[in-house]
Amino acid sequence: MKNIFVAASLLITTAGFSQSVPEDVTPSAATVSSTFCVELNTGEAVTEWYVMNIADLGFTNQEDAQKAFWTRANNLITYIVDHSQNKAFIHLHLDRTPVPQDLTWWNNYLATLCPAE
Repeated sequence: MKNIFVAASLLITTAGFSQSVPEDVTPSAATVSSTFCVELNTGEAVTEWYVMNIADLGFTNQEDAQKAFWTRANNLITYIVDHSQNKAFIHLHLDRTPVPQDLTWWNNYLATLCPAE
C-alpha cells in the first residue's frame, strides 16, 4: 500500500511540472533572491505570468530546481521551471482571491512567503 501511495505522489508531482507557459503569454519580469523571496516588477500592472532568472541560485539539474520551487507553491501561486534556460515562471492565480488584487498586494503577499531572517 505504501508503494502505491509513493507512486501516486510522484505521478502527481511530475504532472504538476509537466505544464508549460501558454504560447500566447509574454511574462512580465520578476526577481528571486537566494532565499526564494520573489518580487514582481512594479513598473507594470499585475499579470498572471512572470519570469525570473534563476542562474544565480546554483541548481545543477532540472529536478533540484523543480523541487525547490515546488515546495514554495500554494493555492495562489505555482511555478514552472526551465533549468536549461535558467528561468522559473511564477503563475499568479488571480481568480483565487476573494476580490481582484493589485501588484502591491501581490508583492506584499509574496513577501510573507520569504523565510524569516
